[in-house]
Amino acid sequence: MSRQHPLLQLWILFWVCTLAHPALALFEEEKRVILTFYNAENELGYFSTPAHQNAEQPLNHLGLTLRHLPIQGGLPDLHKMPHVRGILLWFENPLLEDPAAFLEWCIRAMRAGKRLVLIGPLVFNNDIHDKPAPQRLLKTFWNMLGLATDQDWLSATHNLELTYDDPSIVPYERDYQGTLAQYQPIYKVRKDVRPLLTAKLKGSDAPPHILAAITKNGGYVAEGYAFYLSNEEEIFRQWYLNPFRFFRDAFATQAMPKPDHTTLSGRRIFYSHIDGDAWRSETRIKKYQRKGMRYVSDVILEEVVKAYPDLPVTVAPVVADLDPTWFGRPTFIKTAREIFSYKHVEAGSHTYSHPLQWSFFENPDPEAELPFLHLYPQRDQTDMVDYLLRSVGLRKNEASATPDSQGWKQVAARALRKKNEQAKKETLQLFNHYDIPRAFAVKPFDLNLEIQGSFDFINTLLPAKKRVEVLQWSGNCVPFEAAVRQTREAGVQNLNGGDSRFDPEYPSVAWLSPFGRYVGDEVQIYASASNENTYTDLWTDRFFGFMHLVETFKNTETPRRLQPMNIYYHMYSGERVASLKALRHNLDYARSRSLTPVTTSQFASITAGAMVARLYSEGPDLWRVENHGNLGTLRFDDASLKVVDMPRSQGVLGYRHYQGSLYVALDSSVDKPIIALAENTTPHRITDAKMPYLIDARWWVSKLQREGDAQLRFAARGFGEGEMRWKMSQPGLYYITMETPAQNWREEVQVQTDALGILHFSLPARAIDGVTISIELGQPLQPAANSPHTQQDAA
Repeated sequence: MSRQHPLLQLWILFWVCTLAHPALALFEEEKRVILTFYNAENELGYFSTPAHQNAEQPLNHLGLTLRHLPIQGGLPDLHKMPHVRGILLWFENPLLEDPAAFLEWCIRAMRAGKRLVLIGPLVFNNDIHDKPAPQRLLKTFWNMLGLATDQDWLSATHNLELTYDDPSIVPYERDYQGTLAQYQPIYKVRKDVRPLLTAKLKGSDAPPHILAAITKNGGYVAEGYAFYLSNEEEIFRQWYLNPFRFFRDAFATQAMPKPDHTTLSGRRIFYSHIDGDAWRSETRIKKYQRKGMRYVSDVILEEVVKAYPDLPVTVAPVVADLDPTWFGRPTFIKTAREIFSYKHVEAGSHTYSHPLQWSFFENPDPEAELPFLHLYPQRDQTDMVDYLLRSVGLRKNEASATPDSQGWKQVAARALRKKNEQAKKETLQLFNHYDIPRAFAVKPFDLNLEIQGSFDFINTLLPAKKRVEVLQWSGNCVPFEAAVRQTREAGVQNLNGGDSRFDPEYPSVAWLSPFGRYVGDEVQIYASASNENTYTDLWTDRFFGFMHLVETFKNTETPRRLQPMNIYYHMYSGERVASLKALRHNLDYARSRSLTPVTTSQFASITAGAMVARLYSEGPDLWRVENHGNLGTLRFDDASLKVVDMPRSQGVLGYRHYQGSLYVALDSSVDKPIIALAENTTPHRITDAKMPYLIDARWWVSKLQREGDAQLRFAARGFGEGEMRWKMSQPGLYYITMETPAQNWREEVQVQTDALGILHFSLPARAIDGVTISIELGQPLQPAANSPHTQQDAA
C-alpha cells in the first residue's frame, strides 16, 4: 500500500478540519492591546501616571490591556505589533523633543486603523524648547479625529455654559464646579463626531467648543474635563465622565468578549491572604493573654484559621520572624506548622527580610546599607507592631504597622491631620522614602535568599504535598524585574499592590486597581482590595475601621462587578479586640454571600490568564479563546438577548445572565474553547437547555464530559459545601455521585429538578483535594410548564 506524502496528508487534514468546522479557518484575532506613553525619568516609571492609576482598571474591565512605553525610548513600529487596538495619550506635562515625529506616528497609526484617544494636555503643540509643531501636521492630526482647532487658547471661562450632549456619559461621579478649566477651542468638522460635552459663550451663536467627544477614529477629552484631581493634604480624585462607557465607545469594545477575573463557575470569586508582619508581636487581647496565647499569630490561628474552614486563606510569613538564625524561636515555628497543617490554608511567602523600598536593592550595595544598620531591630525585641512602622517615622512610641501598600503616602497623610504644622512638615519629609530600606537586616541583601530562600525555608514547615504557591510583595510593593522573574522561574505566583477601595472615603472607581503591571517582560498581579492599614490610618486610629471593607465589596458588585471579593490583612489584626472584630465581620459577610472561594495563587493565575488571553472571532457570534491559562470566564456586556449555543460550543461549562451581561464559564482543561452565541428568545427566564449546562457552583468545575442529554461527569475542587445549579435538558429525578480521587470515599444523593428544569443540590465539604462527580437521570418526568423566572439573579 503506497504512503501519502506528508505535505499531502497535512493538506487533506486541513480541509477535513475546515469542512468539519468551517469557522476555524476564518477566525480573526481580536486586538486587545492599548499603547500609552510615560516619562521614563519618573522614579517609579509609569506607576503614578494617570493612564495606570485612573484609566487602566476601566480598560481591563472592557477586555483591554495597556502596554506602557517610555516616550524617550522611541516610537514603536506598529507593523511589528499586530495585537495593538489603539493608543491612549494622557500625559501629565509637556515632554516631547520632536512633536512632528510624534504627530506623524499618530497619523500613520490612525490611517492604519488604530483608534486614538486623547485626554489631557496637548503636548504636541510645542516641543520642550517651546518651538511650535508644523501646522500641516497639527491640522491633519485633528482632521483624522474629525476635529479642528484655530490654536487660540480660551483663558476666560467664567462666561461659558456647558451642554451635556450625552448625560449617560457626562457627568458621572461629580459635576463641574467652580471655575472651569482653560482650554484650546476644538470644533467638530465631520458628521461622524458624537459630542459628549460642549461649551459656548453665553448668548453666542458661534459653533460650540468640543470638550469631550467620540469620533470615528477614537475620542477626545479636553484637559481638566475628564478627571478631577486634588493634591492638597490628601489626594482626592473622581471621574467627570463615565470611563466605562467612554472607553467602550472610543475603542469600540461593545461586541468583543471580556476575559473576566472576577467570576468563576458563574459566581463572584473570593480569596483571602495574610501578610505575616508582626508574627512575633504580643496581642493586647486579655482573653488570650489569660490562656497563655501571647502572640498575634496565636490569635489568628484560633479566631480565623480554625473558625473558617470553609474559606481558604493564604498565610505568608516573613521568614526573618521564623528563622532562628534571624529572629525566630521554636514557638513561632510551632505556630506556623500548625497553621499550615490545615487543608484550607495555602502557603505563601512575604519574603525573607521584608524589603520596604524595593528600588534600593535593584543593584544592591552592602555599603549603601551601612548607615541604616543601627536602626534595625534587636533580636530580643518582641513589640514588632511598634517597631515596624516606626521604620517610616510616623510614630515614635506608639503601636503601628508596616505599610505594605503602594498607596501608603496617601494613608499617611490622613494619619497626619492632627499633628501640628512643624511635626507634619518633618514627618512628611520622611515619606519621600522609608527610614530604612527593609524591615530586618541580619545579613547583606541577597535576592536569591529573599525569594527562593524564603520558599525553601517555608517549605520545610509544610505537610507533605504542600509547597509555597505565592510570593506576596512587601513594603511599597513595587518590585523590580529580576525579583518578579525569580518567582516565575520558581513556578510560584506573585501578588500584592493595588490597594483598591471604593467607599465614602475613597468615592471613585479611580481607587480600584487594574489587573497588575508589566515589570519589563514580567507581570506583577495586584491584590483586589486594600488591607487594614488604609482603614486604621496606618494602625494609629480607628482599629475597627477594617469593617468598612464591606462597602467596597458592595460598590464593586453593583451596578457592575469590577473586582472579586478579597480579604487582605496582616497578622497584627490579632493585636486588638476592635481589629479582630472588624476582621471577623468581613469574613462573616463573605460567608453569607454566594461565592466561589479560591486560593490566592489560583486567583493570581486566573488574572494572569485574563491579561494574556487571545481572542479570535468570525463575526459577533463565534469566538475562540487561546493562551488563556486558568482563566475561567468570558463576559459579554449588554447581552441579555444572547445565550450560548451549547451544541455549537466547545469547552464551555455553562453560562448565566447577570446585570445585563452574559457570563460564560469555561472549562480550563480545554486548550482552545469555542463559544457560539445565539439569540435569546426568552430573556426574562432561565434559558431552555438543548444540553445540560452549569448555571453556577461554589466549587470550580473542569473536565466536563456529557454523555447524551441527561448524563454528566466532571472534576471539581473547592472549599465548603459544594452547592451547584445545573440546567438539565430533561426534567426528572437524578442520581448524583461524588468520589474522592483514590475512590476511598463516596457520597450518593438523589435530587429532583424543579419546575424550570434546574437541578439544585449541595455536596459535603470534601473537595479541597478534588473529587469526581457524576450526574445521571434516574427517572424522567414530563417537563412542567416554564413559569417566568428572571435571569438577572445574584451571581
